[in-house]
Amino acid sequence: MSKRYAWLVMAALFVAAVSVSINQYKVPPVMPVLMQVFGLDLTMANLLMPIFSSGAFVLAIPAGIIVHRIGPKRSGLVAVGAVIVGAGLGALSSGTAALLASRMVEGLSFVFMMVVGPAIISLWFSAEERGVPMGGFATWVPVGSMIILNAAPALELAFGWQAVWRFGCLYGVFGFLVFWALVRVPTEVAAVSVNPGRGGAGPASNERLMSNVRSALANRNVWLLGLLFFCFTMVFPGFINNMPTYLNTVQGYSLGRAALVVSLSSLATIVRCPLMGLLSDRIGSRKKVYTTALLITAVLWLLPYHLTGVAIPLFLVVFGIVGGALPTMIFASLPEVMERPELAGIGMGGVVTLQNLGLLVGPVMFGRIVQVSGNWALAGYAMIPITLLAVLVGWLVDVR
Repeated sequence: MSKRYAWLVMAALFVAAVSVSINQYKVPPVMPVLMQVFGLDLTMANLLMPIFSSGAFVLAIPAGIIVHRIGPKRSGLVAVGAVIVGAGLGALSSGTAALLASRMVEGLSFVFMMVVGPAIISLWFSAEERGVPMGGFATWVPVGSMIILNAAPALELAFGWQAVWRFGCLYGVFGFLVFWALVRVPTEVAAVSVNPGRGGAGPASNERLMSNVRSALANRNVWLLGLLFFCFTMVFPGFINNMPTYLNTVQGYSLGRAALVVSLSSLATIVRCPLMGLLSDRIGSRKKVYTTALLITAVLWLLPYHLTGVAIPLFLVVFGIVGGALPTMIFASLPEVMERPELAGIGMGGVVTLQNLGLLVGPVMFGRIVQVSGNWALAGYAMIPITLLAVLVGWLVDVR
């Protein structure tokens, strides 16, 4: 198949992936409303984000094996299908337990998409040209978050918080149909690399699968990249998730204005992701890009809760450009540290396990620090040692 079709596959993958991030990030812009409706404190409200990652933490490695077994197309449909079901159930929730359960269902979409995306790209693009498509794919999170950050306050104001969940469900249906219609696997690898069980499910096929699993998960760089992602998700999501609440309750912003200002960080990230991928391709180094970005981020943690006026949106733009560089570099680095490209899905399962552990712990930790201390700046300072740990871990990865 042509390179032009590779980019069409990339576009369809992106549309489907955005459905996941829309539903993942629909909580922060309406968090004060949910706190009032369900009687939640800041710690419990922050649980609505990491609970999304709880199933992903447990199922990340099995998801990598499933993707390797049934192929990325079917796995992608499972991912978007989980969004549709979870968002639909969430819209019908009348209590905290039901809402949390629906978030767990939605979270299955995240783990599968995190594995499926890099696996598809690694099959369609060579190592020398993956930086730009991986960077483009990495924008699925900020694009989805920017859409919902700006749409959710208006939807909630007009129709109630349930309308935000219904919107996520309907977009999921759209993403499912686009992915189903357009995503393919290159013909030269369809029968062998992606679905080794197609020829049968006998002992030889199972042994080949387990050999691939052992090979992928024995790679130390998989776990170093996973630990690097863990550090990122311990700090970045907690800050972004809580920023609308901080602006609303401390700075006096309306929900709509708070969400709009925070979405500037996502807008900056959308521009930054492909540029970082292109830069790393041009200079021939992933490590230099993410190390520099992490060092700058460590300094930025000193600032956000001491700013007022126009300095707040300016900071969020800078933070989006610098602070979110890591996912692009991890997506681009993983296939390069694997023995074979078709093992990227299993390897990504290992990386996503630790990524989701950070997503599970980080936002709750951030909210707890604020709730116990009453000091937002202290929560920011606590992110500095974790960011510096990420610098050390990243330097140990055997990647160019």
